[in-house]
Amino acid sequence: MTPEQQATVWRARLAGLPEQHAGIVVEHDGVVVGFALAQLGPESDAELNAIHVLPEQQGTGAGQALMNAVIDAFCQWGVVEARLHVIEGNERAQAFYRRNGWRVCGPAGSHEVGGAVVPILEYRRVVA
Repeated sequence: MTPEQQATVWRARLAGLPEQHAGIVVEHDGVVVGFALAQLGPESDAELNAIHVLPEQQGTGAGQALMNAVIDAFCQWGVVEARLHVIEGNERAQAFYRRNGWRVCGPAGSHEVGGAVVPILEYRRVVA
């Protein structure tokens, strides 16, 4: 995907957020190196929509700082359980989620990424 394509995708995602959401960034030396987006749905269902860190910042603790902030937001919202979706085969992300207490629930359909349709897995985590 090009940066322009990603910008279009994220504009659409951000425009459709519910009232209760958290957009979190992590910086290094004043430069944004990662972000996370989470939301609370109408039935008190919570979702970690995205967590991304620049490749050169992976392993530095930036992703963990984002995850901790998302879990804090879930706790403030009174969430009992949260979910996330991850591309099947993204082993690095899946290992990160498992280390943070998320458990795979199974297939969750598919998602288009850069013109390719890829299978998605759902993970859940008890928050409270």
